Amino acid sequence: MRIQKFKELRMAFEKFRLRSTNVTRQTVGSFLETTSRNLRPWKAMDQKARYDLGVMLSRKLGRFYPNHKTRKNFRKKLFKDPMSGARRLQTSVQKSAAKVAAKVEARAKRSTSLYRLLTWLRGHPRVHFGSCKLPTLFERRDQIYLQLQSQQLRWFIPPPTCHHDLFTAARSLHYLERRLGYTFRNKLLGIECLKVSSKDHHLYFNGTVHPISHNKRLALLGDRALSMALCELWYMSGNAPKHYNSMNEDTITRAKLAVTGRQLGIQSMILQAEGNKISPNHVAETFEAVLGAIYVDSDHDLGAVKRVIRHIGLNKHVLLQELAKEG
Repeated sequence: MRIQKFKELRMAFEKFRLRSTNVTRQTVGSFLETTSRNLRPWKAMDQKARYDLGVMLSRKLGRFYPNHKTRKNFRKKLFKDPMSGARRLQTSVQKSAAKVAAKVEARAKRSTSLYRLLTWLRGHPRVHFGSCKLPTLFERRDQIYLQLQSQQLRWFIPPPTCHHDLFTAARSLHYLERRLGYTFRNKLLGIECLKVSSKDHHLYFNGTVHPISHNKRLALLGDRALSMALCELWYMSGNAPKHYNSMNEDTITRAKLAVTGRQLGIQSMILQAEGNKISPNHVAETFEAVLGAIYVDSDHDLGAVKRVIRHIGLNKHVLLQELAKEG
């Protein structure tokens, strides 16, 4: 009977160990209390059975008692009173968990500044923990306008990974406005038309992130606006419908738009993810997005798109010369 009881206890412990690989203080305490309650014939066991059970438990839970002397005392305590041994083990596990938590907290406090710096350099949002003041948690989103208005000299801090520097984007937009002869009222819309990176790449300035989308939507709108503007120019020229197809193949195809975009220098203004190459398709799509942004920025005025087309010389096709003379 005693041997059968011992085998049942051992099988129960093995099932428990397989079911719970990460032994916590709650599971250890509950197991020992359950074991001690089920151990009815404890006094009926001989000394060897008690000793074997104590050795088995101390070995299985030896991670909480790394010292040999401590394990030996635990076996003696468990040998005399299993319930007291369970309480003692549970208390020891709680103390060990408290020590580990204190070490982790102390290590986190020592490495807070380094952790924040590494997080910022890797392009992740800043994580805060520990004591702080409100200015360290929140920043005014209009701080960028206040600092730019004061025109104070500042150290240049490169943006984190997967971000675009605001000054770099503003410089590209300034060059684009000079080449197009058009000034954007909504500067962020002008920056959006130059952005071919994913929507997860945002603008960055002085710890502040400004979300901005990519230019695919503007490119789709710009394609339609360019087609409509050139179609209207063709209609006013009085040419035959067959001439429109020839003009369309010479001006609106992706290859021709890529050439036009490179003549404007758009390939050097594109906001692309680091390490990616700019293809002719990117240049053509960005050129369409620029026209779409002009159409939206001018309150959906197709005349603004046609003025830009005349400024860059896209209307100097043979089939559109008559309109150019009239303009």
